[in-house]
Amino acid sequence: MRRAGEGCELGEPEFPNGKPLYLLDRLAAKASAPCWYVEGENCADALAMVGVLATTAPLEALSASLH
Repeated sequence: MRRAGEGCELGEPEFPNGKPLYLLDRLAAKASAPCWYVEGENCADALAMVGVLATTAPLEALSASLH
């Protein structure tokens, strides 16, 4: 949910400084641990399920680099 005028609508909030890394809270909690940088949230989630710290780039970051 995000604000839309006087109400709300479905969607992500705006991130004026860019969208944060996926699973940033887990990265911050284990700042000195090795971390895998993978393609997509599904891969990061699958690794997290077996105890591996992983993240992925926000979609906007990937699409911006393709232009």
